[in-house]
Amino acid sequence: MATARADLNTREIGARIERGIKVFISHSSKNAREAIALRDELKRATQDVWAYEDDLPFGEKIETVKDHIHRSGFFILLVSDESLESEYVQRELGCALALREKLNGFRPIILHVYSNTASWHATGGIRPTEFPVRDFDTGELVSSYPIGAIRGYDASANPVADRLEYLIKCLKSDLLFLRPPEYDEDEMRALGFFDLYDNLFGEEVKAPESGFAEDLRRDNNEDLLVNLPGAPGTLSHYLRQDLRSFRYQHLSFLPTLVVNGRCVALAFLTYTQRRELIFGSYVGVHESWRTRGTADKFFHDLKDKLSTDFPGCRGMVFEVESFDPARVARIIKYMKESKAKEFRSEDDMKQIENLLRVAWFEWLGAQFFVGRDAEPLAYRQPCLDPTIPKAEWRKSEQSLWLGWLPASTAAMYDQKKAAAPLARCGRLRRNRDDRKVESDV
Repeated sequence: MATARADLNTREIGARIERGIKVFISHSSKNAREAIALRDELKRATQDVWAYEDDLPFGEKIETVKDHIHRSGFFILLVSDESLESEYVQRELGCALALREKLNGFRPIILHVYSNTASWHATGGIRPTEFPVRDFDTGELVSSYPIGAIRGYDASANPVADRLEYLIKCLKSDLLFLRPPEYDEDEMRALGFFDLYDNLFGEEVKAPESGFAEDLRRDNNEDLLVNLPGAPGTLSHYLRQDLRSFRYQHLSFLPTLVVNGRCVALAFLTYTQRRELIFGSYVGVHESWRTRGTADKFFHDLKDKLSTDFPGCRGMVFEVESFDPARVARIIKYMKESKAKEFRSEDDMKQIENLLRVAWFEWLGAQFFVGRDAEPLAYRQPCLDPTIPKAEWRKSEQSLWLGWLPASTAAMYDQKKAAAPLARCGRLRRNRDDRKVESDV
């Protein structure tokens, strides 16, 4: 049964990845034929596309349209004489812009495509440079969107540069491995890497006395760059407290998932050549992209890339923030009984976030080390700021769980292969529920 679950899990992930990022096409009903043709072409390219076909009652249309916009990664605006005058299209654009502002510009990504039937093609006139924007709920005219200042797609005017294949390519995500010398700091900033890093782990705020980052979940931005050596297989030398030294060769890199030129997911990984293991320090996907199959695609593409670049790699060891199962149960009970729509505290919200993160890793096939009592083994991250008084170091420690993700799905259910790279952690055996690895440490 374990193998059957693994096969089903692989099919589920593959189906979500194959479906592509959801796309919403905003258009005037008078351009429905052109919009539906575009929708069908994008669907054939494995995109998940929705375009209104005038088959819904008015009230239902409003709620359905809003729901589809909120669930889309891309918002395509079909610019035509008719859509420029359409109050509904203007309101849909207003909904997309309001959502993008709420999500700090991460989603939806707005692209505009010029209609093939627009009057300026026939008259040789100038394309419009502004598109009216209305509040989605009230219909009030609030602003205009500068389409003239943003790259658009016009297959009639530029049949080669703006062909459909190029638009489809822009709707796909790319996995990049950011590391010198291929990418320097300026290029990483242009991709929004540090914006995403700040969003996931808090903006960089350094303690004035020490210069260390106050948020212990993150490194300083410059430390990320320092830890990326220019040459593969860099030899590192460390001196321990007992004055004994050790060396190891490693390769650090920053896998990043980029959508339309912007980072939406990242990781910080280090490959040790001697152990043939990858250590994962950070793995994160922007909150607004987590429910669109993007996290699954990031994981899937990353595993494919790692298996190609490091064929001898046996798997990845990673750390994840822990949660208190008893406290989570109390939080869920409170939310159900009180029908509350908000958490009582940020700590409660953090507990649920950590639970969901662990559940996602387990869904992908990861396992967590547990002790004889079946409780996860906690690893305490030490205080990273030696300038504060020793009496306060423990307050700055963080409890983390250690996880194991084998290099292949098949290895996940092969006890010998799974245990081999972790033999030093203790004698491993399957837990009764076949979901976790138990360690006698």
